[in-house]
Amino acid sequence: MVYETLLMLAVLTLPLLAGVFLVWFMATGKGNPAPTQDEIEEFKRNREGHKASQQ
Repeated sequence: MVYETLLMLAVLTLPLLAGVFLVWFMATGKGNPAPTQDEIEEFKRNREGHKASQQ
């Protein structure tokens, strides 16, 4: 009886701890998100224009 109670407590607690860790991990992530596809294309256009103006 005692072992079943401890097992159930562990089974219910582990997902809760995993959720808390996930929220903490996502909240403390890097401040710079990945660039969007539009930002990448704009960067490439600007770089190509800069190369053309140097020649």
